[in-house]
Amino acid sequence: MKYVLPAVLLLVVATALAAGWVAKVDFAHWDRDRWLPVKEKAFPEIGQMVQHEGYIENYIPPGAADKDVLGCRVGTALMLLKDFNEADFSARATLAFEGKGAPGLLLRVQRDGVITGKMYSLILYKDGVNLWRYTGEKWAKVAFAKFPVREKEFHTLTVQARGTRFVIGVDRKLVLQAKEEESLPAGEIGLWLGEGVCRVKDFAVRPLR
Repeated sequence: MKYVLPAVLLLVVATALAAGWVAKVDFAHWDRDRWLPVKEKAFPEIGQMVQHEGYIENYIPPGAADKDVLGCRVGTALMLLKDFNEADFSARATLAFEGKGAPGLLLRVQRDGVITGKMYSLILYKDGVNLWRYTGEKWAKVAFAKFPVREKEFHTLTVQARGTRFVIGVDRKLVLQAKEEESLPAGEIGLWLGEGVCRVKDFAVRPLR
């Protein structure tokens, strides 16, 4: 569901996103110890991230079938930022993809060990953005915005989550505002790279008090 924010609140959102971050990560110099690799229970294994100059990328084995990549049986990598567990926060990531790649942010993640449970995912892809909710068994689309997104170029994806409300931007433009009837509680935050080649250049997050 979409909703409209008054101009004054949009200004507050922009100010919050520009404020100081409690965690700010440059993936040109990746500290793996700050992150916990995880997976959904349906995935056969935990995916890998590979360091490149200026960014990291999900590892897709040579010769992997397109249907297996798109179906997340191979080449999908998830990881969570350690020591961050909040309900209300602002976050951003600079992401790129090729073809059917779908990079994004994992929000309010509940987990058992390295297995993710209930959570949201905010995905950027060639036709816009999708906000999904995972019940622990299946995914349901909460909201979406359609617009062309250029592949092989880095784009900045931002989100402010406060209670049942989500305000989402791409490249400093407001693209989606969504509201749930009920929201997930405080949880972890992280990255999702899958369904094709995905890259992440940087990441930042701050709680909203």
